[in-house]
Amino acid sequence: MHPRSPYNRPASPIPECIKNITIIGHGNVSLDVARLLLTSPKTLAPLDIPGHVIESLEGLWDTLRHLSIVGRRGPSDVRFTAKEVREMMSLTDAGMIPIPDEIVRNAEKDPGDADNGGLSRQQSRILKLLKQGSQKVGSNANKSFSIDFWRSPVGYEVAPPSSGSRVSLKLEETKLDGGRLVGTGRFEKLETDLIVTSLGYESDPSLFGSDTPGSDTFPWYEKSKGHIRTASAGGRVLSPEGHIIPNVYASGWAGRGARGVLAGTLMDANDVAAAIVQDWKGKGVPTVKESVETDLVGSATFGGAFTDLKPLAKDVPMGWLDVPPPAVKTGVYDGRVVTFEAWRRLQEEECKRGGGVKERERLTWDEVRHILKSIVN
Repeated sequence: MHPRSPYNRPASPIPECIKNITIIGHGNVSLDVARLLLTSPKTLAPLDIPGHVIESLEGLWDTLRHLSIVGRRGPSDVRFTAKEVREMMSLTDAGMIPIPDEIVRNAEKDPGDADNGGLSRQQSRILKLLKQGSQKVGSNANKSFSIDFWRSPVGYEVAPPSSGSRVSLKLEETKLDGGRLVGTGRFEKLETDLIVTSLGYESDPSLFGSDTPGSDTFPWYEKSKGHIRTASAGGRVLSPEGHIIPNVYASGWAGRGARGVLAGTLMDANDVAAAIVQDWKGKGVPTVKESVETDLVGSATFGGAFTDLKPLAKDVPMGWLDVPPPAVKTGVYDGRVVTFEAWRRLQEEECKRGGGVKERERLTWDEVRHILKSIVN
């Protein structure tokens, strides 16, 4: 469970007797959720999914019949990748209901980005996969799913018992008007039992400390972008004035925002690790000019203005990585920052709990904090 989840194990947020689920959003996470719900719990059991989650999915699996993935734009504007679509189309127990021909034809005519001469290679691949459909046709599979375009949720009502569903979701048809998305004023209702929203991600600064303006961590957070402010490479955290903050790095979605798939996040983590070693060895960015030429601090960071970027290695004494910032130091003692030693302890404990039957059995956040504090103390 996420540390902010209101559900404590073994409680489940999934009600009983669910027949229809609606996911709002057309990103990678939406398809991840859909694929999880449309995969047999027996297939998922050996993976590192917590046991109580598998139990919830087992109850759902017996009753689920259809899953809708709703987005307000068309096929050429989806945020999921071709890889995610391909995996959805390969599901063995669920088939996709074909996308209406008119929507596909209009997407194929989409001029896309004029600078690139039309749809990008990625957009073309995704459209081709959507057009081909899944290996199993929805009517011939145990379960079905649909990817619904040009629909924007505007509200919902609790459905009457006689309707056979729990919720009536109100959707407005949308269209592009001069490149701007607008509602058409035409509405429809989608009967469903569970609504799951997947509409973007923002890092939560309060998980790393106080979210008040006077805290140690708040100045690092770029609220307009929803993630920590970093240089364009190496994950070095920047102050509001654009100065590099010694000792502090951010990677993945916390440092770059919600984009890309797991492979990209892994590569980003490698780049950040390399930057840490580079700074530790005293080979950080020595001048503003070199930082621009080597793209260690890209133009997007400061909008083209490179006037006050302080050098790294020449501004800090030897051994500066041995003295973490106060916010990080406090986080270690509070069990909110995981050292490599602590991570290995957590890894060993989770693999041990897997008992050789599955990859690992995930710890609860309370268990994680308990172990971290025992290491510090």
